Amino acid sequence: MDSDQRLTELQDLQMRPEKVQTYTISDGTLVEEKHDETQPSAEGTNNQITSKNIEYPTKVNLIFITLSLCLVVFLVGLDQTIVATAIPKITEQFKALDDVSWYGASYLLTTSAFQLLFGKIYKVFSLKWTFLIAVGLFELGSLICGVAPNSTALIIGRAIAGLGCAGLLFIAFCVSQCWMGEDATIPPRIFLQRSIWSGSIYSAMTGGSFFLLVFYLPVWFQGVQGQNAVDSGIHNLPLILGVIIASLLAGGAVTALGYYTPFMILSTILSSVGVGLLTTFKVDTPSSQWIGYQALIGIGSGLGRQQTMVAAQTVLPLTDVAIGSAVMVFSQSIGGSVFLSAGQSVFNHALGQGVRKFAAGLDPTIVTNTGATALRNVIEPKFLPGVIRAYNDAVVQTFYVSLACACATVVGSLLIEWKSVKEKADRDGTVSKDVTTEGNGA
Repeated sequence: MDSDQRLTELQDLQMRPEKVQTYTISDGTLVEEKHDETQPSAEGTNNQITSKNIEYPTKVNLIFITLSLCLVVFLVGLDQTIVATAIPKITEQFKALDDVSWYGASYLLTTSAFQLLFGKIYKVFSLKWTFLIAVGLFELGSLICGVAPNSTALIIGRAIAGLGCAGLLFIAFCVSQCWMGEDATIPPRIFLQRSIWSGSIYSAMTGGSFFLLVFYLPVWFQGVQGQNAVDSGIHNLPLILGVIIASLLAGGAVTALGYYTPFMILSTILSSVGVGLLTTFKVDTPSSQWIGYQALIGIGSGLGRQQTMVAAQTVLPLTDVAIGSAVMVFSQSIGGSVFLSAGQSVFNHALGQGVRKFAAGLDPTIVTNTGATALRNVIEPKFLPGVIRAYNDAVVQTFYVSLACACATVVGSLLIEWKSVKEKADRDGTVSKDVTTEGNGA
């Protein structure tokens, strides 16, 4: 193409009254602007950026930023696994087996309640200070949990920690979002995007399935098999390590192949099979089985766990990515909180029935008021085998709730769009070149 022809094309582009999406950075906040190409900003193109020409941090700063984010993710993961593993011992100390679901649900509910709001806050206010305040709230909640003298104080601490993790309450929120339109925390155009609403379904069901396992596998290890909290945590490692390793491999594979949808479908298959196998648990299930089943679930969960976030980053413009990501985390948290509560109801009902069936003559309230780790110290020896069997069956019934959630992820994984992250990168590169060239031509 000769220079005269190129010059003519540039002049044509400058005469078009189309809208160009540009971005400015102010106080650590990404701001979207729209203007006519025939009316360039007074500052020229220096303050106009696309996803390709944003000013990135230096290598040293990037290292510290990445390290900070990794440490925070580690803290959140450590919090969830520690609390889940310690719950059977906590129920023994506080004599509050009925509160098991609240230790998880209170955290997840406040996370859900403020997650979307934080997505908006991150877009409007300083990223750094918002992040630090959230970490402070999280640690304050953890401190309250650490010094809690009773079950109620522990639940309050978990709720404050969940606020630090963060999201907006559901029904009233949805109505208000539709009414407010573009001024809403989640503009309808974002949630009505196919990959966003289908990804939300997938995230909610994944959260429900996974959190039930995280909270009730330790109950099985400690209540049924009589292990202590430390051994129970060690025996949970196949699930956790499976998630970590599969997440890393899936991230690399998506970067190489471009497509994330196949990993979500594979996740649905593996997770459903793995959780289905957990429903075969007996009192004397050998280690070879519970290790393999957990590893299969962990791999399945890890393959798809982060893909909805990738989908949001792929299908949405840069300034909407924070909100889209918040929607996915919100969905996962709300799914976890709802199905943890449902699982607790199933567990309590099944445990009461099991005690009446296998330990006739024993008051079921004695069992529900006894922590999982104290069964062998409190229950009379003649009733103990029946109570342990009742515990096993109650946990298995809870696993069926997890199985239903795992199977339901198929809705989201099949409906989400087949988009390539590489196509998004190519599109962003083209837009960057066009905006820069047009600005110079003007």
